[in-house]
Amino acid sequence: MKYLTSSRPLTAFALVLALCICGVSCSDSETDEGKTPGTSAAPAKKTGSGPSSANKTVKKPKEKFDRDKLYALMTEAKKTYETGDFKTAAKKFADAAGMAQARPRREQDNLELAIKMKKRCEVFTTLLTDVSPPTFSDRKRIYQFTMMSGRKFIAKVLSRDGDRIRILKENGTGGTLVEEDIFEEDPLDEKDYNRHLLDTLRRDEEEAGKQKNYFTLYNCVYFAAQHKLIGEITRLLDQTFSLAGSEDLISIFCPDDYVGLTSDLLESYGKEKELLQFKLARGLAQVDKPEKPGPAVTYSGRIPKKTSSVKPETPKPIAKVDTERPSPRPKTTRPKPPRDTSKLDGIERHGKIIKADRPDITATKKVRAGTGALANEPAFTEAQKLLNVARVAYRNSMPGRPDAVKHAKRAQEILERAIDLINPLLDKYPDNYELGQVGQQISYLLHAIIKNRGFG
Repeated sequence: MKYLTSSRPLTAFALVLALCICGVSCSDSETDEGKTPGTSAAPAKKTGSGPSSANKTVKKPKEKFDRDKLYALMTEAKKTYETGDFKTAAKKFADAAGMAQARPRREQDNLELAIKMKKRCEVFTTLLTDVSPPTFSDRKRIYQFTMMSGRKFIAKVLSRDGDRIRILKENGTGGTLVEEDIFEEDPLDEKDYNRHLLDTLRRDEEEAGKQKNYFTLYNCVYFAAQHKLIGEITRLLDQTFSLAGSEDLISIFCPDDYVGLTSDLLESYGKEKELLQFKLARGLAQVDKPEKPGPAVTYSGRIPKKTSSVKPETPKPIAKVDTERPSPRPKTTRPKPPRDTSKLDGIERHGKIIKADRPDITATKKVRAGTGALANEPAFTEAQKLLNVARVAYRNSMPGRPDAVKHAKRAQEILERAIDLINPLLDKYPDNYELGQVGQQISYLLHAIIKNRGFG
């Protein structure tokens, strides 16, 4: 069979095919333009508003709490506290509190303890800045003299001129000795003198501890701090401020900031009741009113005290102290009643306390004659004024202070005048608690001042 062919349709098909091949070739050449042969095209750069990877911050892993480090720091702070370096101890307790703050729930006990101890160390640092340097700072040319009369004392030899010896006593007073009046003089080296200091401290501490007299105990603190008896200062401070009413020392020796320092001290020793009473007396706290009527409250001085049926200790007149002529019996102008150990402490001659126990000043008491009765007694107001003056003189009578002996003598005279005012009131209001407390403070302060004069 014979097929008929035509050249025109074939030519048109070839033309279309050629055009398609040419279009593909041109497209490839445009895409690869400017490329280095043998390399592939780089991917298109993404654009957008997102942050660059270079600006991203990498989170550091959370630091693990080191409990062993905290315990080691607390232990070190306590050891520093025991040595009496309170300024350094305060810093270490502050660091420990900062660490414990990271775990306030698990380390709550350590956090509270560190904060309290820091406050206590700061109070002690301020308190002891008042301590004067010792009389014998170099501890050279120190002798123990035994006189022909049998009296013994320790003094520093300043100079010798023939049979005359010029000396300086431990209380800061000077004098001149004549050789014919001296039975024996023994030189003391530093070791001997340190032994003498410790023996003196132990004797005074034992006596003050029996009396529970925070004034004479603080005399021991001052003595230990003055002579840098390491290991004794902290122990004596803790013993002193464990006694009721001892926070009163802060107002005597730190009058500029006694409110804040007293609050910190009471808080550090956990004396919550005393702290509340201290703040109430100064308007720094309020007491919530009970829903039901509570027991009646009477106010004795600046501290509120609840009324109860407990009979208070009956105070008795305070006997003056005759420092010039010691006698085993107290000097009195009226018949002495039978000794009643439940009554107020008095002082026998030569500074001995009659009763050892000190009543708790925060105890609940019922008084027959309240503050209102004393408000009408000018003698009581005058006795309080004299007591305040004597407190300042007591501070200035501490060993090493300028004219310490002169201030001690003045304080003793002032307190004896106060005794003359208080004794008739004690007879008139034998059960008055506030009056008994003022009388007892006069008694204890007088004994501490006598010790400072060197008669105790």
